[in-house]
Amino acid sequence: AASQTLVPFVAFSYQTAEYDAAHPVFAVTREDDQFGGRIGLQWLVMPRLVVRGEYRYTEVDSNLEVFKIDRNEVEAGFRYSF
Repeated sequence: AASQTLVPFVAFSYQTAEYDAAHPVFAVTREDDQFGGRIGLQWLVMPRLVVRGEYRYTEVDSNLEVFKIDRNEVEAGFRYSF
């Protein structure tokens, strides 16, 4: 059945980082919180061919402005197994 060949997926992540030493330029100890999420669809076209599409969002909140990030990514690809 076609529904068995389409597999949606979703994932979430969180990471916190507290650095041991002060940053050499800013003289402040850096602290980051990173949040992320992914959503996508995997399609089994044939037994050895998989097509995949994915959207990812990443946000890094840092006490140093230069390390703050909001990133949106879209990726598509395929895998053929021999």
